[in-house]
Amino acid sequence: MSENALVLPGESRMSARARSWARLNAEVKAGNFEDKFLSLVADGESPAELSWRVFGISWRVMRQWIEGSNELMQEFEAAKRAGADKLMYEALSEVRGADVETVGLAKLRADRFDRMAGKLDRRQWGDKVEVSIEQRISIVDVLKEARGRVIEVEDDKPEKPALPHSGGVTI
Repeated sequence: MSENALVLPGESRMSARARSWARLNAEVKAGNFEDKFLSLVADGESPAELSWRVFGISWRVMRQWIEGSNELMQEFEAAKRAGADKLMYEALSEVRGADVETVGLAKLRADRFDRMAGKLDRRQWGDKVEVSIEQRISIVDVLKEARGRVIEVEDDKPEKPALPHSGGVTI
């Protein structure tokens, strides 16, 4: 650890990552941390900025904590989908509130909100590409085709090799 490491009052020298884990554990023990964090994510806040600005926890530590629990990861994904919904409604509001002078800016914002919502919730707001391939195969036709490709091999007796040092004479 370098000499210039930040040491907060009342804390021993520890890495920033260790401090983040300590803060995270303290917030979780205090209660309502998950609800507060997920509610702010659902309101469209950036999780990375939110974790540091509001809670003083590095995004790396927060992300590891979220990914460590399947239930929490599902709640986090649901919060992001809720944030995507909010972005789409904001896009509609931008367009409805536009006038002749602000239509360009409203379109830019609405397009950006739409694109971001599509990334956060591809199923609901993303570009839907449905690929469907159907093919019917008859086993009878496949067998006929396979039989047509069979190569008949003649059962010839192999040539006898010449004896070594015999001048090419075979027995």
